[in-house]
Order: sequence, then structure tokens, then C-alpha cells
Amino acid sequence: MINPESLDLSTLPWLPLDERTAFPKQPAIYFAIDSQGNIQYIGRSVNPKIRWYSHHKYDELQAIGNIRIAYLFMDVDLLPSVESALIDWFDPPLNTVGKSNQNTDSKIFVNLKNLRQANSLSQCELSELTNIPIQSIQKIEQNRAKVIQLNVLDALCDALRCEVSDLLIRVANR
Repeated sequence: MINPESLDLSTLPWLPLDERTAFPKQPAIYFAIDSQGNIQYIGRSVNPKIRWYSHHKYDELQAIGNIRIAYLFMDVDLLPSVESALIDWFDPPLNTVGKSNQNTDSKIFVNLKNLRQANSLSQCELSELTNIPIQSIQKIEQNRAKVIQLNVLDALCDALRCEVSDLLIRVANR
């Protein structure tokens, strides 16, 4: 596994966002980095060149401006777990959903435990199916997760055969 603390992003190969036709074809974790050196988004792809032809975050990153895409090449089998660890460590703003907003009159809760049990899965089995650390699953089930990354929601929905709307429940504050 990789230690995110020791990762020096300035040493990774990179290209400007606008040069997406020149992106590499090897399996990689990619980092969208703004002009101040802040990571705005982290993703993974078996073939980044193809992935970036129609990436769902392209317009958002283009609007930020001066984005460079840095690459960390690795074995395809490690992509999900390394991506998850790096997102947890760097907490990029475009990877997150459900950040608390104190100005709202409702709170979002995650219905993970009920859906997991309805699928007859233990926390350990769900962790293995999704490559999400069991500690993260426990935090989500206890509604102690401050932020849930989009890739985590996608993996949970795939494993539980549900929609995001089934997983997230909006409850009015009292």
C-alpha cells in the first residue's frame, strides 16, 4: 500500500487538463490539482486517456481553471484501495458529498445498516465486496462519517443493488 503522507505530488508526471487527448493509457490514480497546488479531485482509471474524453468532472475543473492532472501509475488491482485511501487522506472538495451545512434545516442520514442487513451481509462482507475499510463502514452506519466520497457511495450502491436515494435519507432537524 502507499503512504499518502510521503507522496510528493510534484514528482509525478502531469499534463494540463486541456491536453486530455495526450493523457496516458496505463492504469493510474489521477489528481486534479489547481494553480495553488490544492487537490480538487482524485480518481482512478485503467485507461485515463479514454476516461478523460468524457469525464463527469471536466466542466467543473475547467471552470476552476489552470488545472493539471498528475498521475500515479500502478497495478490495476490496487486502484480501488489506493484511490480510497488517497481520497480519505487528501479529502478533495470535488470527491465529497454530504458535507454538513449548518444553515440547512435538515440533515442527511445514511441508511446503510438497514440495506446491508436486507442483503444479508455482515460489515466484513460488505467491506470485502466494496474495498471500503470496515472502519469506514462502521462510521457510516453510526452516522459519524463527516464526509462520504462519491466513489464510496457508488461502491455501496453497487454492492447493495440500490440507488443513492435509497442510501441517503433527509431528516428534518428538531
